[in-house]
Amino acid sequence: MNLNNNISNQDSPNSHLTRSEIDAFRTNGSKVESTQLDEFEKDALEGWSKASQGTEKMRQLDQKYLRKSNRLIWFSGITFILLFVITFFNIKQENNQSKKTANKEVIVDKQDVVISKEIQKLEELPEHLQINPAVVVSNFKTKVQQIAIQNNQNQVENDEEYFTLPLKEIQPYSIKPKLTLDKKHAKEVYLNDFKLVDYRSYRSKPEIQSKQIILSGTPADDGNVESETDNPNWKSIDVPYHDYINQTVEQFKTGNFKQTLNRTQYILTFYPDDINALFYGGLCFYNLNEIDQAIESFQKVIANPFNNFDEEALWYLANAYDLKNDKAKAKELFQLISSQKGYYSKQADKMLKK
Repeated sequence: MNLNNNISNQDSPNSHLTRSEIDAFRTNGSKVESTQLDEFEKDALEGWSKASQGTEKMRQLDQKYLRKSNRLIWFSGITFILLFVITFFNIKQENNQSKKTANKEVIVDKQDVVISKEIQKLEELPEHLQINPAVVVSNFKTKVQQIAIQNNQNQVENDEEYFTLPLKEIQPYSIKPKLTLDKKHAKEVYLNDFKLVDYRSYRSKPEIQSKQIILSGTPADDGNVESETDNPNWKSIDVPYHDYINQTVEQFKTGNFKQTLNRTQYILTFYPDDINALFYGGLCFYNLNEIDQAIESFQKVIANPFNNFDEEALWYLANAYDLKNDKAKAKELFQLISSQKGYYSKQADKMLKK
């Protein structure tokens, strides 16, 4: 046992040399039984006899380090309690979340699980021949950017002409305009990154009369869905068109072409001229190798009063004829697209060089 331990535990019965014995030795010259001390303690006692201060300095150190020790113990205790509380609540929250997930109610549209036999028997084209939904989205975005750039350039050119062209006298307008049936560019909305005509501006409270069923469990519980598809408890519900078409293009985005087609065909039973259903239904017919049906759908899109999908429909119509091996019709359409100098003109030039 060293001296520090001895004198730090003042007057401890296990100490060989106590602080009181040191102080008594320094002040009164009291003797300490040498038989009780080892050589190290004897040397320490001799050193204390020559020191200018007694063990009072040691008491100050005791108080100083005892306070630090108490603060450390207090801080450690608080930290342990906080960690325990945080861990407890995290575990409890995870358990609650697991229970909520297990008991989650899933709303299923009948058109997503009850597919018509005609659509069920269709087989997809090989993937490299399909119209990739990601490519459709990319074309939409690039086209929007190009239109924005072109509009800015046109604005600059118009501003320059305004300042450079000489003023001319305005002549009376005497030529009667020709009566033509012009197509209209409708308001658009992008859902799941796909372009759509926003029919909320053209229909009074557009809705789709769907049938839904509420299933318990998680969306991945396919067995649960299949076991309840013939359940008579389907409930009729009026789904806002905006929500229904959003779920439809979401199915298309994930490559569920049969579900998408089933939905678009269902929309057409309520709105036969719905350009959104015609266009995305045409893409699904194409990917499911129903080329004649795809051609018919794209032709209806082009004939629609709204022109929002004219460029896309003409491009995919040309590709449909090409896939059908009607090269003459495909060439005619690719030449038309090339001459229009639109978004797909360069792609049409490449097809003409094949």
